[in-house]
Amino acid sequence: MASAEFREKTPLHAVDRVLEILLMVFIGAMTLVVSWEIFARQFLGTSAAWASETARFLLVFTALLGGSYCVKVGAHLGIDAFVAALPPAWRRAAEAFTTLLILAFSLMVLVWGGLILRREAGDQTASAVPVSMNLLYLVFPVSGILNGAFCVERLYLLFRRKGKEEDRG
Repeated sequence: MASAEFREKTPLHAVDRVLEILLMVFIGAMTLVVSWEIFARQFLGTSAAWASETARFLLVFTALLGGSYCVKVGAHLGIDAFVAALPPAWRRAAEAFTTLLILAFSLMVLVWGGLILRREAGDQTASAVPVSMNLLYLVFPVSGILNGAFCVERLYLLFRRKGKEEDRG
């Protein structure tokens, strides 16, 4: 539910804006890299291994950080038709429940699992790009922390909105 209440300026608004810009940069870079790879294959008869690997990494970064952005604006996957049919109190409870599930997943799988993945990577480097896998795997805990922060923010806004409705009612 990407409603206007969740787009208002909050303490995480600056993080939200940086994330938007970063996602635009990643998508632009991925477009350039893939376009170069296509041009090189078709017209130069060669292929750069770095291009394929870089595009894959950018796709993973975009997917994970884009997922965090979706949590921020309430555009994550859900069955909106079912939730919209619920009475307001139940709708709020369903939204709080799903936000808590996203928070639990983010902390357990992305943060904790990402830290384990980084530890297991050791001093490996990517095969075609001279970058440490440990650095590349950092996107997992970072996106998990962002998800967690955005979930806490959503819960805060959800219950603040409930308080305003009760004041009016």
